[in-house]
Amino acid sequence: MAKIIFKQLHEAVYNARRKLQSNPLVDGEAKRLEESRYAALMEIAEYTRTQKFLTHESVKEKISFFFNSNYNYKLTAKHFNCPLNNIESTVSYAGKCLEKRIGKDTVRLIEQAQTQDALDAAMLQFHLGINPTGTQSLFVGDLSKWFPEPSNLGFRDLSEFRKEMRLLFFFSVGYFKECFAHVDQKRLAHLLYILQPKENAHVMERQVLYRLLQGEYQDFAEAWEAWTSLEEKSPFAKEEDTTAISQ
Repeated sequence: MAKIIFKQLHEAVYNARRKLQSNPLVDGEAKRLEESRYAALMEIAEYTRTQKFLTHESVKEKISFFFNSNYNYKLTAKHFNCPLNNIESTVSYAGKCLEKRIGKDTVRLIEQAQTQDALDAAMLQFHLGINPTGTQSLFVGDLSKWFPEPSNLGFRDLSEFRKEMRLLFFFSVGYFKECFAHVDQKRLAHLLYILQPKENAHVMERQVLYRLLQGEYQDFAEAWEAWTSLEEKSPFAKEEDTTAISQ
């Protein structure tokens, strides 16, 4: 039987803790990375213990006992007086539910992360998976909750309202439609796909997009530099460019 996600997570936490305890790191940056790795794995472990990824109480009971029995299938089956294959199916189902929430390769990505950025990208995948709102919170929806209540200020110099008028203009349907008409729909769809925590092929790109949309860059130019630097790091960038030119 393939290693289940629960055992994989358990071993990852154990290895991270052992590395911190048995191998004192002199290099400050390396030590911070290992501490962050352990904290990240513990956060996922804590989420796993909540069993929020499961809905059926009967499954939760069996998984709780399975955890407490140190992943012993036979002991769990005996306790619940059910066939062994019933417990194996239950554990497999619960494991798939957990992977669907936290990301299938998230634990492996955390274990293999060589930089804080790579670790942060893996944890972003985890946080997106357990967040029920998904990417909706990144985009403006109903603006009424942001606007103040309408009020009459009396006669004012009209030239004072430039910034406020520009704000209303930027968030108007008309301006959005104008911008929307000038972008490539397929490329836009691809960016929206990258934002979804469905697989790990775009974890670093996803991190840049989220930092941009959450206002973590000073400006768009900084975000664009971070985005294009990812292409420079790709081993396929030159090959693809060469192919495109030859065609």
